[in-house]
Amino acid sequence: MRRKKQFYEKEREILQELSHKLDKGFVIKNFYLFNKIKKVMQYAEEQKAIPTVLLTLALKKISTPKQNITKHMKKLRGGFNARSLDTKVITPFLQKRDFICMKESGWTTRSLAQPYPYSKKYNFNFKSKELGPLFLDLIEDMNKLSIDPNNVALYILYLLKKEKRNRPQADRTPIKELSIISIRDILYYFQKHREDVVISGKARIPVLQVYSALSFCEQKINHKNSETFLEKKLSHHNSSDSSSNKQGDIHRFCKKTKEATQIFEIKDRELSIQDIDYIISNKVNEISNHIIINFLTTHEVSAELIDHCRKVSNEKIEVLVEEVDRFILNILAASGSIDFSKVLLIYSHLIEADKTVKNSHIKKWNNIIKTNEKAA
Repeated sequence: MRRKKQFYEKEREILQELSHKLDKGFVIKNFYLFNKIKKVMQYAEEQKAIPTVLLTLALKKISTPKQNITKHMKKLRGGFNARSLDTKVITPFLQKRDFICMKESGWTTRSLAQPYPYSKKYNFNFKSKELGPLFLDLIEDMNKLSIDPNNVALYILYLLKKEKRNRPQADRTPIKELSIISIRDILYYFQKHREDVVISGKARIPVLQVYSALSFCEQKINHKNSETFLEKKLSHHNSSDSSSNKQGDIHRFCKKTKEATQIFEIKDRELSIQDIDYIISNKVNEISNHIIINFLTTHEVSAELIDHCRKVSNEKIEVLVEEVDRFILNILAASGSIDFSKVLLIYSHLIEADKTVKNSHIKKWNNIIKTNEKAA
């Protein structure tokens, strides 16, 4: 009986061969091409779709040399479904190896998913003016086969592997050497980290800080008597899962029904009435049980916002708004502990494990902790 052919089988085999070469070790023969790819890959942490898209196009050109890979959508005349190849083959491969990649596909990035061929007329809208021309040159050269797409794919995988190997780890040693950590110290460290992180991706930082405090308090609870539990694994900050009952950044669930009983929506900016109304109307309109929605912000909360939350609260939904630091202070104070060093250890683990946190975020945190400075 003939074996049923797997979808994208040829592309999977090519990727496995490239992976084998990578693990076995290889000699870089084309340094001009390697350095060009290296220039593009220096933006990979900021633009995670870049390596994914280039790998997808390279793999397609290897498997189907006559395919015009600039036409990355089926709707384009003579085009192919690049997103499907990425979603089914490339991204799962990268995720399995813990390489830099998007959550679902490189084509979820708007700047790369416009329904036009990749050409000089295409507006990539990258922050760096250098990146667009470099990115396009690689695609056009692969398309003309003036460079070997096998080398492009191999060099990208090599640089992704190198990035993973050199990825910084959160330093826990200074925390263990500190004397008793107070709530004021926790707030000082957290505020300092938020202040020092100024690049993209900083919106995740207050989410992880709140989750660290909640996790610490969760460990103090007598779980036999508790009717709810805190989620053990955080969802991606920008992901939405319509198939689950997750609507916010952090969730607490009912043990019996597994439905969300509390949602935390955390913003690293000023909250508006529109933010609150949007969440209520679009994210919790199908919830049947009573639910508490905690809106937390790193900015000051106005009296107008507090008043609006009271007005929109009802028998089904209780809406609360608070500053991140005040919320953390209140829940830690209620925990009954006197030493909160474990909060810092939890946070260190989270920023190291979270794929949306940039390497520079971890380095900043290590620098803050190493000073052994405490709240004045």
